[in-house]
Amino acid sequence: MLGALILGIDTAAGVTGGKSATGVHHNPSATALASPSQPTPNYTSPTAPQPSGPPTGPIGDTLTITQDGQDAARVTITRVASSTQPADPTFMDGPQNGQFVTAHVKVEVLPSFTGGFDVGAVDLYAKVNGQHFDESNGNAMEAPGTSSELNYTTLTAGESAAGTLVFDLPSAHGKIAYAANLDGRPLGWWRFSGTSTGL
Repeated sequence: MLGALILGIDTAAGVTGGKSATGVHHNPSATALASPSQPTPNYTSPTAPQPSGPPTGPIGDTLTITQDGQDAARVTITRVASSTQPADPTFMDGPQNGQFVTAHVKVEVLPSFTGGFDVGAVDLYAKVNGQHFDESNGNAMEAPGTSSELNYTTLTAGESAAGTLVFDLPSAHGKIAYAANLDGRPLGWWRFSGTSTGL
């Protein structure tokens, strides 16, 4: 089932801010090493690992986040919906960029993690056609779903939080990043297309 998949990257990637993502790792296949001026040796040697970017998966996939060297929390975008209508058509404006996209987010801190885990809407952003969008862009504050926004909070062992993130985007197709670190580098991506249902 999609919700049971775990996205992953190599924890040696040097993510700053104390948080990194872990999960599935893929090793390149072994290849033969040879010099053009010498016969091909009869052994193989693995290639050096190639740097990999943040994992990308569909809506419903779960990203496991490490903090202070241990698995801390699981972040899932459970579903995404798009609309061109404001929360209140009588008093509010429609999307400035074309589409309101609402993502439903769930964060669960592992029972084994004893430190505090900070989470909030500021940790996620959307990317469409190479452009970066956060909740302050366009008319996102007037979109449906803003009343249940994922508020900033610190969770402890076994606690969870859920809420929405709303973006004003030029398209209902793109990616949402989880980037809860000091340099803003994504730890993982979820692809969305129109109304995407995961769990």
